[in-house]
Amino acid sequence: MPLHSRFRRPDRARGAATGRGKMARPGRTGRGGRGRPPGPDPEGRGQRGSARLHRRLGPTCRFVRGQRVLRLRSRRRGRALGVHRGRRAREPSRHPARSRAGCIRIACPVSTPMSSAQSAFPSTDRPASLYDVQACYRLFLGREPESIDAATGHLADEPSTWTLISRFRGSAEARQFQVSQAAGLIAGAQEGRGVDLDLTEPQRQALTDHVEQVWSRYGRENAFFSVLTNPRYEAEHLGDAEVEEFYATGEEEVGWLLEVCARNHVAPPQAGAVLELGCGVARMGEAFARRFGRYEGVDISAEHLALARSRLAERGVDNFGLRRLPEFLAGDDRYDLFFSVLVLQHNPPPIMHWLLDVALGRLNAGGLAYFQVPCRLFDYRFDTETYLAGVGQQEIMEMHALPQPAVFALMARHGLTPIEVTPDDRVGSIGLSYTYLARKAGRP
Repeated sequence: MPLHSRFRRPDRARGAATGRGKMARPGRTGRGGRGRPPGPDPEGRGQRGSARLHRRLGPTCRFVRGQRVLRLRSRRRGRALGVHRGRRAREPSRHPARSRAGCIRIACPVSTPMSSAQSAFPSTDRPASLYDVQACYRLFLGREPESIDAATGHLADEPSTWTLISRFRGSAEARQFQVSQAAGLIAGAQEGRGVDLDLTEPQRQALTDHVEQVWSRYGRENAFFSVLTNPRYEAEHLGDAEVEEFYATGEEEVGWLLEVCARNHVAPPQAGAVLELGCGVARMGEAFARRFGRYEGVDISAEHLALARSRLAERGVDNFGLRRLPEFLAGDDRYDLFFSVLVLQHNPPPIMHWLLDVALGRLNAGGLAYFQVPCRLFDYRFDTETYLAGVGQQEIMEMHALPQPAVFALMARHGLTPIEVTPDDRVGSIGLSYTYLARKAGRP
């Protein structure tokens, strides 16, 4: 028997049930298909007609966010179709949702309601079938089953449908398939045009003043949330447990930096000095100070720095220094490791470019740079004059992007060689962000 003939949908057999009731049948549309709403069928004559229409239209049933969505593909483009629910007919919508192929989507509630805790899954389940196995192969692995024996093996312990889905979705091959798909999408989404980096001195001062005003207010009102935008760190919810949880993420962040260095066979300069640009409330301050010779934190907000100083003193850290951005820019200190994540992205591109230029220039020979910046935000453009005129300028946290060519040009200007450039998820679904690890030429 051919492989494809063994994978039959359990709801395609005549009289098969789906959920608790029979599969919804499309109602008749009236003579000539003019969209006359179907009415009751007390004599039962509509059953055979519905079955014929079912075969003709080929409905597909699927679950989407707690609704069973029945898609009816009509031979006549734009025909409105009703759906029988039990013995009563439902009138078609006046404005049915229609795809480009002329499909009409008709939604009806799932027979068994979901609880709020199970909003992603139905509260009842059914045994998985070979059809479900094939669907999982296609959806999560991007291929067909190797053989009928391999497909049947997934049903050996009689898993439920959602158990089967969880197994496929969590498999190593599914993760590899996701990475492959993401790589193709990222390659097609690289776009850095439309971002103005030219800057006069008055413009630089105006942009810097705006950034300082916004972040100083955050420092007074919601400092921890401004560093990590998690509702748990909102000022009104912040307790001792949340504070310790917040600083624990800094330990994880520094641990990840060391892991990135290790997988690239790079030895961090643990006896050297670390510069963190945008240190905020010193989320990583203690973790850096305990692993490196000296920690220097820089921030534009004096309010954030006051909280950072209090935290480090409370924890008994004594090999640190904290400075406001103007003091750092006026100095000429040099460092062995430059670090910045979740910071540069909140500055307009010309300021982002300027700060990165200064920081990379302060690295000692053989020093390392580890930083993160978005290279593209979807539907994003930036023009300095337009921004300073008030278009796009906001009094809250903003998100900006610095095109990759500008980042690589800065590295080349200061003699840095990229070691690793990795896409990250730090800006969510609004764009593309990358984390860079680079080393400056020369010996320490």
